[in-house]
Amino acid sequence: MSKTDSAIRDQAYQFFEQEALELLQVLEDGLLTLRTQSDLPHVHQLMRAAHSIKGGQPVWDFLVFRKLPIN
Repeated sequence: MSKTDSAIRDQAYQFFEQEALELLQVLEDGLLTLRTQSDLPHVHQLMRAAHSIKGGQPVWDFLVFRKLPIN
């Protein structure tokens, strides 16, 4: 792997990490309010966040996400 490839991979990982943290916050906040706000748009927001995290992880080979079903 060249120095440029390594730098690009590091930058991409930092982007994934930042985005994943934001999406996890969306999930946490949404799950905490799910009892009082269970309308379809709210549920869709949670599903999009979970799907985005799972969809972005194959590059990093995080095994835990492979086992999570997102239907």
